[in-house]
Amino acid sequence: MKQPKDHYVPQFYLKRWSQNNPDQRLFSGRYFPDRKKTYWTPHAPAGIAYERGLYGEIEETFFKPLDNDAAIILNRLESEDSVSPIRLDLGEKDHNNWAIFILGLIIRMPDKVEFIQNNFETIGVDKSIARDQIQQIIGNERAVKDLRSLTWMFVRVNTNLELITCDNPLVFKPNDLSDPDCVIILPLSPKHFFIATNQVNINRLGKNPRKMVANINSEIIKNVNRSIYAKNKNSIEDSFIIKHWRSKKDT
Repeated sequence: MKQPKDHYVPQFYLKRWSQNNPDQRLFSGRYFPDRKKTYWTPHAPAGIAYERGLYGEIEETFFKPLDNDAAIILNRLESEDSVSPIRLDLGEKDHNNWAIFILGLIIRMPDKVEFIQNNFETIGVDKSIARDQIQQIIGNERAVKDLRSLTWMFVRVNTNLELITCDNPLVFKPNDLSDPDCVIILPLSPKHFFIATNQVNINRLGKNPRKMVANINSEIIKNVNRSIYAKNKNSIEDSFIIKHWRSKKDT
């Protein structure tokens, strides 16, 4: 019997790039540096960004409830039809749930899961038991507190350019929540993104929407493991991908 599909990029999240397409599909792009070309294929969100049996039992007990809560929060945010950035006031429960969801996007990636399993295996702990610790790692009290201490904003971009995403969609720079320059950005749809950073950094948000989208898209390309995801294959130009793919080796 096949193991279940465990989505390391949640389906509800990917649907933000497919829901307004007639066939409810988004486009998955693979860039080949030797050919300097991106090949795009339409996919339903259920058919991408998963590994079978990646999380074991915690898929049902932890990730599904976490993703369900995050989907409700995101639907609530998208109901706000404001072009200006919205400072998030989610309330205690949703503030905590969204923090854990964001931290989960760091840890739930296949390479991170493998790293955790291998570390536990070196001290004689079976991989299946090691996977059970992922929930505690993601919900680390100090990390949740540090993330919640940042200023959170939900931004709708008013430009004809579209945000893309990928199979590793969370931009986290530098990789330290306690760093005063820490910035976390997550594209939430072709027209929305989430940002968490210190208040002093908020003024650095670009006033030019096109430049802001371009900057986020460039960071997403640097994050890509294998696949870029977009609303359609014309959402991002090959020349832009080529330019920023080169800089991946410097990040």
